[in-house]
Amino acid sequence: MRQAQRERAEAESGKQRELEQQLRSAQRVREGSQSRARQLEELLREKQLEVRQLQRDCIKYQERISEMGRDAKALQQGYNELQNKLEQSQMETSKTLEDLKRTDAELDTCKSQLDEAQKQASVAIAERSTMEQNAQHREASMKAEAEQTLDSVRFRLGGELKEMELRLDEVDRSGTMTPGQEGSISGPGSWSGSTVHNGRKAGAQNWTASGLVPAEYWRGWG
Repeated sequence: MRQAQRERAEAESGKQRELEQQLRSAQRVREGSQSRARQLEELLREKQLEVRQLQRDCIKYQERISEMGRDAKALQQGYNELQNKLEQSQMETSKTLEDLKRTDAELDTCKSQLDEAQKQASVAIAERSTMEQNAQHREASMKAEAEQTLDSVRFRLGGELKEMELRLDEVDRSGTMTPGQEGSISGPGSWSGSTVHNGRKAGAQNWTASGLVPAEYWRGWG
């Protein structure tokens, strides 16, 4: 009788050690997945910083365009003033041909400067539009990539945890004692299906609280 009790105790102890090993393995898997998720979150933050830097650069270009617009307006005003001077010089017959040529030369210079300023403004506007589109595309692509990676991690981790659930259910069933066995196993090393069930439930709550595994993976774990 004692020999049979010792054998049962050793068998129960072996099952408990195997279960503890499986739980430690699941803990390592969870820690690895959490570390990967943190790395992905850090990468997402870095990419968001890059996007914000691009946005700041776009603002600088916009300020530069505004400054060039003011310069173009000033050149336009100068052009108008010179044109008025030209009209006045044409009306004034007392002015010499040399003065008229000098005024024409100044007018041509202003026109050239105005054309150049308008070209630069057009180029700056096109560059700003391109940079804004690129920034939006990059932000959308990085967000989609990060969300897809996190979903993949959650899905894989959920599958692994479901597999652990099946294993623990098997342990629950194999560890169920008959009424005659309840008093035969005692002491600090004894365990039961309810103990495994409670530990499993607490682990599920911890994993769900971490955000790595959605709550729906744990439905049915009463």
